Amino acid sequence: MSDTPSNDYPEDKPYRRPHRATGKKAPGGARPGAGRPEGTANALPLGYVQALKGLRHRVPEGTPEALADVAGVALDRLVDVMLERVEDPQLAAQVLKASTLIRAEVCGPPAQKHEVTGKDGQGLSINIDLTATKE
Repeated sequence: MSDTPSNDYPEDKPYRRPHRATGKKAPGGARPGAGRPEGTANALPLGYVQALKGLRHRVPEGTPEALADVAGVALDRLVDVMLERVEDPQLAAQVLKASTLIRAEVCGPPAQKHEVTGKDGQGLSINIDLTATKE
C-alpha cells in the first residue's frame, strides 16, 4: 500500500481537485444527456419576449402630445420587429432595445394588480370610519 492517494480519474480527462470530505471525485459538473437537446426550436422567435414587455406600457393621460407620438412610433417599431419587417437580426435587436427603453421612459412602469380575498375565496370588505376620534 502506498502513501499517495489513488487517482480515480481517467488519464485523458483534465485534473479536478478531489472533494474535500470524501477525497473522491468532486460533485457536480456536466452530465451526459443534461440540458436542452440540440436542434430544439424556440417557443417564441428571438426578441418576442422583450417586445411583449415593451407592449405592456401604456401612455398615461396628460402626457404631452410630442411624447405620446414618440411612444406611438416606438410601439410601431416593436410591432415591425414582431412581424419580422426588420430583416437584419442585429438591427432588430437594437430596435427592440431602443423601443422598449423609450416606452418605459415615456409611459412609466406598468400598473401592478393586487387581488385580495378572504378565507373562503370571497372578496374582502373594509370599512374605515374617519369620524371616530382617539381620546
